[in-house]
Amino acid sequence: MPHESPFHTDNPEYPPTHRNVYHDNSLCDHGKAIKQEHRIPGPGGRPRCDRCNTLASKEQQWPVLRAISAPFRLVGKLVTRLIGRQ
Repeated sequence: MPHESPFHTDNPEYPPTHRNVYHDNSLCDHGKAIKQEHRIPGPGGRPRCDRCNTLASKEQQWPVLRAISAPFRLVGKLVTRLIGRQ
């Protein structure tokens, strides 16, 4: 599952569809639009983004793909951390 830690934003730069919800799916285009420096960890008492919900329900239909993709998610996180240290 393309999962990431839940986050939200209070920044008025983003429309309500991005701001009034939390995001936890790395494939969500609303969540991807939020700059890293504007992300606040946690759901912030907000409902989950509709797009994150839709993506999650689609992923539930394909559990084998989630299992196969797990090592790639781990490698992606490690690479991101290594790049961030440079």
